Amino acid sequence: MREWKNSVGTGPFILKDYVTSSSIYLERNPDYWMKDPVGPGQGNDLPYLDSVKWLIIPDFSTRLAGLRSGKIDRMADISFEDADELESTTPELMKAPQGKVTVEPIYMRTDLPPYNDVNVRRAMMMATDLATIERDLYNDLGGIQTWPYDYTPAYQDLYLGLDDPDCPESIKELYVYNPEKAKTLLADAGYPGGFSTELILISSEVDYYSIIKDQWAKVGIDLTLNVLEGGAHLNVNIARSHEHLLTAATGPPSIWPMLQVLVGEGWQNASMLDDPVINEAAVEIGTLAITDEKGAMALTRELMKHVLDQAYVIPAASYPQFSFWWPWVKNYSGERSIGYFWVESWPQWIWIDQNLKESMGK
Repeated sequence: MREWKNSVGTGPFILKDYVTSSSIYLERNPDYWMKDPVGPGQGNDLPYLDSVKWLIIPDFSTRLAGLRSGKIDRMADISFEDADELESTTPELMKAPQGKVTVEPIYMRTDLPPYNDVNVRRAMMMATDLATIERDLYNDLGGIQTWPYDYTPAYQDLYLGLDDPDCPESIKELYVYNPEKAKTLLADAGYPGGFSTELILISSEVDYYSIIKDQWAKVGIDLTLNVLEGGAHLNVNIARSHEHLLTAATGPPSIWPMLQVLVGEGWQNASMLDDPVINEAAVEIGTLAITDEKGAMALTRELMKHVLDQAYVIPAASYPQFSFWWPWVKNYSGERSIGYFWVESWPQWIWIDQNLKESMGK
């Protein structure tokens, strides 16, 4: 399976060529099973495109140049700063928000000192100035949401927000920058001078966590950033072999009622949680969800009052991202994923208006 030519599947396109660190080329699968489900093309055989070519361009400015020139039809994961520039320099491009995203939050070895002490964890939260990051780094365009679930309308019944009337004050205070109280909590936990720790992360997260490093230094927490390549970082996550801190994915609310970030020995539980309160509630929630989804969500929301109070994970401020595409890309409105697991699956529904592309001089 290390040889890409052995790739077999039932998707809309067939992998025909892969050039390492350069491009992926796919051709239309003539035997694809799916029909266009809606709209004027309902009932048509999918996909419409004869081929798709994904370009692997590590340098972001080069990718933007390719998009502006029309050599790239569509590009995602564009920051709000670059989105403003693109709208100014290339107004012909279409734009849609992808939603708000974050760098991955910090998980910690709660089975080992000093992270097995709730005072240490709460101190780390209070030493993190999320509000200033949101204001100064993200221009107040993102937001601060509680962990592990983002607010999503379909799952709103399980989300406990900081503005909710029943959100405990002991949780709200964690999201308010308070270095003096953080120092007091560290002293109470036996670390009056702070401690040294290491965060394993990937290169795209360095800028953000350099800010956290500076903030934590003010309370005596000496943070070393250990930057790994993506594959090596994933291996550490899967093996749960980090000794201190690790950035890791949480997963969307749609994976509920599986509480794998809170229970069990899987890689998603990167904070090594073994909390009797959570363990008992997870069984009850999973059982109730079979017959009463709303009731199970209510139990989950109540459980969050305990989970968040324990400060098991350091969340990150969110920021908006955007997709841009040329008008000749038809039947597309900015999607990144059609469903949670169908990431970059949108090409099977779109087509290219070659006449329009030619008329625009591209």
